[in-house]
Amino acid sequence: MFNPACIHLDWRGEGYFFRSDALERADADWQRWAAVVDEAKRGRFGATPELFDIFLRTADPLLRFACSRALGDAGSDAALDAVRTYLDRPLSYDPPLEPDDALKLLSALTQRGRLADIGSILRIYDHIVAAPDARIVALYLSLMLEPELGALAEAPRGRADITAYCDRAQASADACARRIGSITVPVFRGEPYHAPRLAGMVLHHLGASDGDSLMQPLLRRRFEAATGIDCRGFYADRVFRPLTAASIVEGFLHSDAPGRFLPGVRYFFGRRIP
Repeated sequence: MFNPACIHLDWRGEGYFFRSDALERADADWQRWAAVVDEAKRGRFGATPELFDIFLRTADPLLRFACSRALGDAGSDAALDAVRTYLDRPLSYDPPLEPDDALKLLSALTQRGRLADIGSILRIYDHIVAAPDARIVALYLSLMLEPELGALAEAPRGRADITAYCDRAQASADACARRIGSITVPVFRGEPYHAPRLAGMVLHHLGASDGDSLMQPLLRRRFEAATGIDCRGFYADRVFRPLTAASIVEGFLHSDAPGRFLPGVRYFFGRRIP
């Protein structure tokens, strides 16, 4: 995503190591977004609820995109609980909740990976299932709950199938909760989220298949966000570079850094998110 008057936030490009020169020309909300993310990189997460405030007031779709991604990667539980509370309101939003904005907020909640949020996520999915891009929610849920892309990645075919799909997703979430013994521990790929595990997933998806190509930017985003390691070398001119990606990830795995990350705990730039 790029606009000459905002931030370049692209996980086939600069990711969280975006160029900041555009900030001099950006409006106040873009500047505040960048300041909140910069504070989070330093372990100060108290301002992350502001990302949701910016999301709600801005008319800029790129800024809403940036807010939703930063909320998913760096938002505190207080920030993401505010998102869930908003989505749990009766479906009479003021201003109205557009499907595209709902998808952005669902991305943030599934990125957090709390099983306690599944009911809210599925309720909104049911509401927007007929929207053109709603099928992406099935991918979000599969990434959260399944060890590999499986049945949950197959989006329902509109209103006729959504109830059965939500039942399957809820059953998968319930099984995951029984397995790990919690509905509040963040999960990814059906197991407690663990930053070093992301590194292994990157190495598992270095190939050129369609599935690998889908996973590469997603995993780069999560690995870079969690560790703060500069992963711009994963791509050159938006083309994935497997040898460089492997070198970066293996450098992390062969260092003492993995021991600083606890399983079931979210991190942003190596800092534990409260």
